[in-house]
Amino acid sequence: METEKLLRGLNQILEHVEQLGEVDVEGVLETSHPIHHATPFRDEKVRSSLSQEEALMNAPDKKESYLRVPEVIG
Repeated sequence: METEKLLRGLNQILEHVEQLGEVDVEGVLETSHPIHHATPFRDEKVRSSLSQEEALMNAPDKKESYLRVPEVIG
């Protein structure tokens, strides 16, 4: 059954977490990522963009001023 499969998977995860709890981490600094790197951000600059008409110009399907896309959730 699916429930039993999920339960086995959850138990494996919990066993792994328990093993991690046994690791000696004294003297190890906390990190959120193993490799320190700066996140490159570009300067925010106001600039012109496409008009609505230009943005819809090559749209394969549109209705009035909206893009039409295939139905995803029925």
